[in-house]
Amino acid sequence: QEENRDILDLKEKRIPFVLVARHFDNIQTNYIVIEDIIGGFLATEYLIKKGHRRILHINGPLHISSAWERLAGYKRALLEYGIEYDQKLVKGNTTEMEEAYKLTKKILSEELNFTAIFAFGDVLALGAMHALSEAKLRIPDDIAVVGYDDIEFARVAHPPLTTVRIPRYQLGREAINLLVDEIIEKSSRKLCQKTIKPELVIRESS
Repeated sequence: QEENRDILDLKEKRIPFVLVARHFDNIQTNYIVIEDIIGGFLATEYLIKKGHRRILHINGPLHISSAWERLAGYKRALLEYGIEYDQKLVKGNTTEMEEAYKLTKKILSEELNFTAIFAFGDVLALGAMHALSEAKLRIPDDIAVVGYDDIEFARVAHPPLTTVRIPRYQLGREAINLLVDEIIEKSSRKLCQKTIKPELVIRESS
């Protein structure tokens, strides 16, 4: 993939860099990431504890580490609570709000009988909420929705969106610290790979 080549090019030229919020299993680099498996688990577990067993997951592109890790967290929660994984309830492979909107409209016609949505990102969750509202479905009474990221629009959505918060300030601060250390100690520094735990933020959409 093109982005793999870009990363390898940086390494070959010995240019200091830090990956933020993603990593590559096949390339050893400095990175700081969110523990997205935990985040996916928290979101799904919360919905399960609210009584949902048919949870639609609108996922992101699975070549992105955060997407497959959030999906892995979703699967882990289902397994831990004795709910059978249903491939038909995993849809998407997108990061676009419009695509999530169209996808949700299509899924609603397929009678999958889901009662909740966990979306890869808040942008996808907001697209799904728009489709649900158009279909006269009440959020969360008919279908609960949980996003991921806690973008600004999540708080002002109608209803406000339950989401998994990424601590952006901490992420940025740690990334800068790593990069400065890499610049100063470039010849002697070992790889540094850090993780940050996300947190669930409960609002009215669930």
